[in-house]
Order: sequence, then C-alpha cells, then structure tokens
Amino acid sequence: RGCGFSLQNRALNFSLERAHPNALAGGKRPFHTIIPGLLTRESDGALLGVFGCMGGFMQPQGHMMLVSNLLDLKMDPQSALDAARFCVGSSYARDERHRHHLHIEDGCGADVERELRARGHTVHG
Repeated sequence: RGCGFSLQNRALNFSLERAHPNALAGGKRPFHTIIPGLLTRESDGALLGVFGCMGGFMQPQGHMMLVSNLLDLKMDPQSALDAARFCVGSSYARDERHRHHLHIEDGCGADVERELRARGHTVHG
C-alpha cells in the first residue's frame, strides 16, 4: 500500500521532447497493449465472449477486426481469427514517418494492396 507500483511500465510511446503532446511526464497515460477483450450484448449486458490477440500496435486493431468479423461479417470464431488483417502504424518505427504506414497480411490480396496504394497509402505487405 502506497508503494507506487507501476502496473504498465513499457513507456514505449513517450517522447523525450518536452513540447511533444506525449512527452515523458508524471500523470501521462501511454498507449499499451495489455488489453484482453470482453464482448457483451448492449441490450442486456450478456457475455458473448472473451478474446485477446497478440501484436503490439496490432493488438487493439486486431481486436476490432475480430469483433467486426464476428458481428458484421457473421464469421465463426476460428474464421474470424484466421482472416487476413491490416495494421496502421507501428510502435516500433524509429522514424516518425513510418508510424503511419499501412501493413497488410498476405491474405488481403494484391488487388487490395493496389487499391490502397492508388488511394495514397504507403503499404507494406
């Protein structure tokens, strides 16, 4: 009690530049990926499922794709997990310019990659 333990100490997305909106400072809440999911029905709060997927910056995006695959596309759980995904940005990019690239998995298809490039995205397959 009163020891000040940090439950999440990655500090990966802080900036050491004082003027940056996410400058390293007390009271900040950095993005982190320790986030399992719990899916409930809005009307009555009934539990529909629990889930989690690995992947750093991909994790919260992967969670939303999984939920969308289940609810919007009516996929069964295994198909929803196996479906090709995309990831906007990377927390591991050393250069700020690379943090906004679009990374797509092989199953997305060459036609999808071409269309994304045509729309101005920087795509990595």
